[in-house]
Amino acid sequence: MIKRNIYKWHRWLSVSMAIPVVMWIISGIMHPIMTSFKPQVKKQFLESKVIDTSKIHISLKNALQTNKISSILNFRIIELDKTYYYQVKLKERVHPVYISATDGTLNLKGDYNYAIQIAKQMLGDTSSVKNVSVLYDFDEEYVYVNRFLPVYKVHFNRADGIRLYIDTDGAKMALAMDNSRRAFNKFFVNFHSFGFLNCFGNFRLVVLVGLSMLSFITAVFGIYIWFVVSRKNKKQHDKIKHKKWHAKIAIYTAITTLGFTFSGALHAYEKFKPDNRNNYCHQPEIQTDVLDLNIAQLFKHSLNDGEITNVSIVSIDEKLFWQIYYKGKKGELKKNYRYISDFSKLYNGDSLYASFIANKFSGNKSQEIIESKEILKFQGEYGFVNKRLPVVKVQYNKNDNERYYIDTSTGKLSLKVQDKDLLEGYSFSMLHKYHFLDFFGKLTRDIATVIAASANLLVTLIGILLFVKFIINKKTKKNSVIN
Repeated sequence: MIKRNIYKWHRWLSVSMAIPVVMWIISGIMHPIMTSFKPQVKKQFLESKVIDTSKIHISLKNALQTNKISSILNFRIIELDKTYYYQVKLKERVHPVYISATDGTLNLKGDYNYAIQIAKQMLGDTSSVKNVSVLYDFDEEYVYVNRFLPVYKVHFNRADGIRLYIDTDGAKMALAMDNSRRAFNKFFVNFHSFGFLNCFGNFRLVVLVGLSMLSFITAVFGIYIWFVVSRKNKKQHDKIKHKKWHAKIAIYTAITTLGFTFSGALHAYEKFKPDNRNNYCHQPEIQTDVLDLNIAQLFKHSLNDGEITNVSIVSIDEKLFWQIYYKGKKGELKKNYRYISDFSKLYNGDSLYASFIANKFSGNKSQEIIESKEILKFQGEYGFVNKRLPVVKVQYNKNDNERYYIDTSTGKLSLKVQDKDLLEGYSFSMLHKYHFLDFFGKLTRDIATVIAASANLLVTLIGILLFVKFIINKKTKKNSVIN
């Protein structure tokens, strides 16, 4: 039964899958090529500058009390137009407020102007700003994978129409986009992820999973035909040039076909699970009365650590600590934690703070932690898609070895992962994006991906040609019988 119908099943499944497969392959080939042509910006990150204490004339506590602010969630010290400000996060406001560290006045357009300043520094040229808007939700251009919200969209007067999406909370550029990159992204989202079906909700994922699995099954049928059918049939098929090339190229690229389709189906299936990481944030209210920050004393106590670039405050087990950002003796960026009362150091503070937050998020206990480790680059299960660095990985000996990646600069969860999630993560990374070739560099990985995808495209196009010939021959025979 199987041997009798395998060609028929393979043929008709291939035809039904031809259009989506060609869409996937063409957009997949373009992806590594286009990622090499990013919008031109001078800087991806802003350099952390040492705070000049001589320019800070009013304490944080007095600045808050002057503006009748009784409690805050957190604060940082930023420089805007050569003036230092306390960037203060409040419970009742989405955007931080900016209070001058010189005289305590409130800058009503501080966040807006700070976003423009960051964008100009990132862009690094003299282009003027065309317009500025704020995004509180993701849209067609600024999609969920960019993570940060709210952000300012700063659009510049340049021929390429470049716009930078700025997160003022961490002074980060979340995304750089120009007209050519937008056109490609739109093409990729519609052709590769079937974004045109977004209006139907999860139906898009159903289609992606279903078509990916049908493609996988079609490839399996092709492999079965190659290895199981009789040698006699093979010789007959080899007499037809296109069938011969279709079969040989397909069998040589079969492992890539199975890898692309399986990992794609699993990746789409995982999207059914809601991604609620943005709901996890530890930022308790702190009363203004206790925020008696003596910046000069703090610098004095930190002389042996390095030069301070910023300060904020955190709560660990209802105890308050200054969270101090500084440059080490070799210029590396680090964090220290000191008690707000006497500036004594909390040793291993970043790990303890991350563990405390992870315990709050998970409901687990400290004795169940088996690892707390700082992550400084994207690799392995913590890939670039997670955006935040540095983070601290906190792993437990329960719930399938669950681990929480904590951004201690914001108190937010960057990623939660368990052992059962590794199959999807690693299959997509290795079988779909070929990160197993990272050792040889991005260019080698991109070339290998393009070659594999191009071979699959060639197999598909030859298959379409064979089907067209099959239909023509069938019609010719039918007409001959009639005549």
